[in-house]
Amino acid sequence: MPRAARPAPVRFSRPALTPADVSILRALARYPYLSSRQVCRLLYRYPASLSWAQAKLKHLTDLGFLERVFLPRPTQFGSAPSLYALARPGRACLEASGLDVPHRSRPHDHPASYLFLHHTSAVHDCLIALELLARTTEGIELRDCRPERMLQQDPGYVDDGPGRRVAVIPDAWVRLVLHETEEVPIAFEVDRGSEEQKRWRAKVRHLVAWSQGPYAEQFATTALTVAVIATPGPKRLHDLLHWTERELTTLGATHQADLFRLTYAPLDAVSPEQLFFAPRWIRPFTHEASALFDVAMKSDETSGQSVTLFAR
Repeated sequence: MPRAARPAPVRFSRPALTPADVSILRALARYPYLSSRQVCRLLYRYPASLSWAQAKLKHLTDLGFLERVFLPRPTQFGSAPSLYALARPGRACLEASGLDVPHRSRPHDHPASYLFLHHTSAVHDCLIALELLARTTEGIELRDCRPERMLQQDPGYVDDGPGRRVAVIPDAWVRLVLHETEEVPIAFEVDRGSEEQKRWRAKVRHLVAWSQGPYAEQFATTALTVAVIATPGPKRLHDLLHWTERELTTLGATHQADLFRLTYAPLDAVSPEQLFFAPRWIRPFTHEASALFDVAMKSDETSGQSVTLFAR
């Protein structure tokens, strides 16, 4: 008796993505872990469109394009904060369109990486603020942005004692261009209060050595500002300033103080203008706050006024 034919397997295909969906996937290719608030700030109007952003992220997660990792709750009650990352189908979708997407491990495979994810989220807040500033401010262009994961691929090395070489990898490096003529390279360090004095002073020592040779080979420029953002509070900023000054003094490099600018900022609560244009950045040994950029107003025949930026 002939065997009955097996029914053909039913194949399920994911629905086609909308341009808004692809924009979210592309954002997560640039910033591997983002919260719904960060996606909203980057792509939509925050906070008016937060519910819309949350719905889009849930939709893409339900379809399998994104993964969601829940971070520890800051309090005993309330919902746990979460971040989104590209899942394999999301990466495949972008790669099929010709975008080179770095491979990332699945976030829930590494529960011990929560500190890393919190720090990465804070760095992304900083870079998103800078990207938004470049979008809305005439005369400023974000021409190059390299987060830590890119810098790790080709780090600069410095000597730190006999037979000891260490890699210097800032949290991010960016190159701004002001009015199409002046380049402003900045290395960002976002501090969440996890490093003790000894480790911070070693970082200062390494950054000074890096700025005096390896940095120029790596980025083909000698111009550099190291912008340090302390997120825990003013007390942490005071400590970082004190430790930076002590290490520069020990190195006999107080003349290198102009390399550093330090500030305190709750990155999830300040606007890009407040972060970069307000007088909140402090140079070691002076303790006088100034803007990371000087902002001057000048008349303009078309709009009446425009912003002119000068790198500090």
